[in-house]
Amino acid sequence: MIIREINATDYHLLEKFLYLAVHQHDPANPIPPSVVNIPEVRNYIANFGKQKHDYGLVAEKSGYVVGMAWARVLSEKIKGYGYINNQTPELAISVVEDQRGQGIGVALMSAIIELLRHNGYQQCSLSVEKTNRATNLYKRLGFSTVKETNHDYIMVKKFACKLSPKNLTLPYLSGYGRSMQPLPKPTFKTRPIFRAFYMPILFSTLCINYC
Repeated sequence: MIIREINATDYHLLEKFLYLAVHQHDPANPIPPSVVNIPEVRNYIANFGKQKHDYGLVAEKSGYVVGMAWARVLSEKIKGYGYINNQTPELAISVVEDQRGQGIGVALMSAIIELLRHNGYQQCSLSVEKTNRATNLYKRLGFSTVKETNHDYIMVKKFACKLSPKNLTLPYLSGYGRSMQPLPKPTFKTRPIFRAFYMPILFSTLCINYC
């Protein structure tokens, strides 16, 4: 498996991975794919790559994209569920169902955090449903809760410092035989995070389904 930066040829997959990021409370009665057309949800991928704060990575196996992580600042009229301020990107992540449980999500999350830190951000955020088991993982990755709603935690990870080396090596990817070269701002960017629709309880968790 390799983790690489997103590019324009990957953009058509954002809708698929946005839907995969939707937290399904009842698998027997799943939220329909049309949810990604709701403005508050679509906001996370609409015109991805055209905003200053759009970043994205993909996990690839045997030429197939099996996971995506992306980040962006949703500061316009429709803000992200994990919105903090105009300088804090929100994260979203998902992995295809048959590839979960293999550490792909953890690797993607770690990589997107380092990418943001390398580009000078001081922190990143996400929103996760209180009942979602991914909450404990985020805590292990250094996220802490800064705000609560009835159903969600808004969590933030603060970065120790900006990375400055010419080559950014991601040691946690070494198990996959992958050392990433410098990670400048992507030429083509990705819109991250997605927001819940209907009732907030349905998916206040942007970065859930990737473990």
